[in-house]
Amino acid sequence: WAEYRAPRGEGHKYYGAKATLSVYGIPKVTVNQISAACIWITNGYDGPKKNWDVLTIGWIVKPPLYHDTHPHLFTYWTIDGYQTVCYDTRCPGFILSNKSNIVPGSPINKVSVYDGPQYNITIKVSKDSASGNWWLYYGPSGHYDELNAVGYWPSSLFTSLANDASWVQFGGVVVYNGDEQSPAMGSGHYPEEGEGKAAAFYGIQAVDKSGNPYDFEDNLEAMQDKKECYRVSGYSNKSFFYGGPAHCIK
Repeated sequence: WAEYRAPRGEGHKYYGAKATLSVYGIPKVTVNQISAACIWITNGYDGPKKNWDVLTIGWIVKPPLYHDTHPHLFTYWTIDGYQTVCYDTRCPGFILSNKSNIVPGSPINKVSVYDGPQYNITIKVSKDSASGNWWLYYGPSGHYDELNAVGYWPSSLFTSLANDASWVQFGGVVVYNGDEQSPAMGSGHYPEEGEGKAAAFYGIQAVDKSGNPYDFEDNLEAMQDKKECYRVSGYSNKSFFYGGPAHCIK
């Protein structure tokens, strides 16, 4: 993990999140590995596992799921603390908008080049105040304020997320077997390299009951569980850099 977490606990309720994620190609992810950049929206973490709901949205490289090493727009949700999980539209749950021109699981064709052209995606998740459904909005590179509705997760799908979220997180994650060397995270370069070289999250915001994005009032907390391999920069101007190269060993 290399991420920032919003404050959680008493007094913290969220109705969505928004961010722009730079997108990089990571061609050397193997069949047993994952490299992803995500927004997590959570409730029920401190209670019984059966009530722990999580929505995860972002881009991912996962060869066994998509049969390639390209980044894909993805969604991933659980309603019982990861005992049951679902990617994209591979099981009942996520309902596509009739006007959606992109589907969860779609490849992202424009990717950033180290020290070259940069491309991103913007994601917003917002809980509709009338229906209670969690809506996903998406914008291609350069479209931070021009987002299209992709679809929604019905409120009836959830237990703890039926009302609000208690926690939101932003950052990168890699998964790999303990006897393997790890894949790259982000651009495959450390956040210290900065703009155009390290992967980033920009324009990070929470969403209120009316669906309007707003800036976090409290400081976000950095989480880096293997800092010698993957880490985050400082958090500044609603943004941060993150990532690290491949070949880290557990």
